[in-house]
Amino acid sequence: IRDIGVTGVQTCALPISDTSATDSFSAVTGILTTSDRDDAGSFVYSISQTGATVDSGAYVVSAANYDRRIVSTLGTLYLDSASGAYRFAADAAAVNARSSNTTSSFTLTVSDGATTDSRTLSISIIGVNDAPVLASVASINLTDTSADDTFTNVTGTLAGSDVDTGAALAYAIVGGASPVAPSTSFTVGADSFDLRRTGAYGTLYLASASGAYAFVPDDAAIEGLRTNDSESFTFQVSDGTASALQTLTVNITAVNDSTVLRSEE
Repeated sequence: IRDIGVTGVQTCALPISDTSATDSFSAVTGILTTSDRDDAGSFVYSISQTGATVDSGAYVVSAANYDRRIVSTLGTLYLDSASGAYRFAADAAAVNARSSNTTSSFTLTVSDGATTDSRTLSISIIGVNDAPVLASVASINLTDTSADDTFTNVTGTLAGSDVDTGAALAYAIVGGASPVAPSTSFTVGADSFDLRRTGAYGTLYLASASGAYAFVPDDAAIEGLRTNDSESFTFQVSDGTASALQTLTVNITAVNDSTVLRSEE
């Protein structure tokens, strides 16, 4: 009776840790070694995973050669069936998308042609809530003239994103001296908003669910300026735990408006 054993890989989990940032991950590498009390014959190594397909081919990864591969939902395991060298390359997008822990397990097997022995390689993914990202917001530029001007409303939609699967994003206006009016339906043109903040030169409206916003200029306040000025509003996107901020700046180019003389009858 032949007696062989696989060593060089543990049956415990090898951790890959996510953080709240968008991470990249180093590969997990190792080499299987085999002891055979009968003789030091030739051995063949193989890999398997429940429900997965094992690919055969020539795979060169970081100057190392492998001939077996399993592509899993969390990364790819490579194996050299002759030497027992293996490499697990995490799928960064899939790992970053995890907000809770999970494990990906593979079975590593050695055969001497007569008998086999196996060990389990478990990759433990430590998932965390990644912070959402809010794209920069284009400035609003308003130019007064010497005439009696009117200013068009400026609209846009905030672009928030989150790598975590299933993250629900909400938008808000934060900071500033004036309060935000919440939980009320405000209508601007054909659009509805549930948040509003009044500034020195206009009013900013925001839909907290979609990120749509509208800035309604205050014509009288803008035309009352004789020198250039600006004001800023701060937008926030949140996944309920973490958040990100961007600033909307309103730039006013002022001019001395013409004096109007009215006759009295």
